[in-house]
Amino acid sequence: MDLAIIYNGTELTLDLTTLDVDLAANDGLHSAVLVSLFTDRRAANDDLLPSSALDRRGWWADA
Repeated sequence: MDLAIIYNGTELTLDLTTLDVDLAANDGLHSAVLVSLFTDRRAANDDLLPSSALDRRGWWADA
């Protein structure tokens, strides 16, 4: 189980959701897809890439 993440299309935000007074959980797939879609980042032209990297896309927190 993962924490349930919801997408607010009006405010264009992601947030953890609650169930009563606890954080809600889900099967993980929904949250994993949201994280994958909304944390994609394109490397800047001056970013140092690994020598084998041809794709400039990745996670925003990659070292």
